[in-house]
Amino acid sequence: MQSGLNPGLNLSNLKYFYDAVETESISESARRNFITQSAVSQGIQKLEKALGISLITHQRNCFKLTPEGQNVFFLTQQIFKTLKAITDVAQDHLDVVSGQVNIACTQSIAMNLISDALQKTKQIYPQVSVKMKIAKMENIGLLLKRGLMDLAVVVESEVCDQFDKHVVRKGFFHLYAKSGIQGNIDEGVFVDHSSGLFVDRLCEMYRKSCKKELKILQELDSWQVLAKCAQNGIGYCFLPDFLLCDDTSMLIVDSIKPIPYRIVAIYPKGVHLTRAAKALLELL
Repeated sequence: MQSGLNPGLNLSNLKYFYDAVETESISESARRNFITQSAVSQGIQKLEKALGISLITHQRNCFKLTPEGQNVFFLTQQIFKTLKAITDVAQDHLDVVSGQVNIACTQSIAMNLISDALQKTKQIYPQVSVKMKIAKMENIGLLLKRGLMDLAVVVESEVCDQFDKHVVRKGFFHLYAKSGIQGNIDEGVFVDHSSGLFVDRLCEMYRKSCKKELKILQELDSWQVLAKCAQNGIGYCFLPDFLLCDDTSMLIVDSIKPIPYRIVAIYPKGVHLTRAAKALLELL
């Protein structure tokens, strides 16, 4: 007896489904695959018929996975990860470094570190393309786990322990102030978040040295905004040094000990980084 897969269960239909789920849009899946929306819908329907289950709720203007669709999407992710890994291994044997690197990072790292690396990559490795996603740290881990990004560049935190790590650079958090600023630390400081990286260490050091609590004047939700405030003399701002290392008008408050940090590239454990990804990391 001859056996074989139902013709509806093929890579094209799986790709239409995968892209539609990833973007939550039939039209976006059509754009990615250079076909019509109708062709995407028909491909998903063929996939459903081949599997004998409903993958999405077929309601007008509502794209939602069924429980079975969630399971199939997870397995489909593994298929396309494997296909990408096969392609990456083949690329490693070529003399020319090429391919696409999908990288996630925060806004501050994108503006102060990644932008220079992108320019160098374009000059040295013209056949490497970089797709960058700006996201908050709480979302970056999810992007990596879902396989939507190859790697991320972040300031190291406990979240990074879930992934393999490559140290990009090291530095220190300082309390910065504009030269000639009026006032003192006792009046309060500006931070990104009261629960932000190393803010608890800052408060602890102040408590030990001054025997009182450090007042947080405002949480600005962005290191980039904090750096701008420090440069404009708005007050004392707690920041990593990579944002202000070239600004000679800034003073470091030496009564607060510097707090070391590391910027790391993170990626799923056991994943083989492509030559293109490694080339980008070398330029950071």
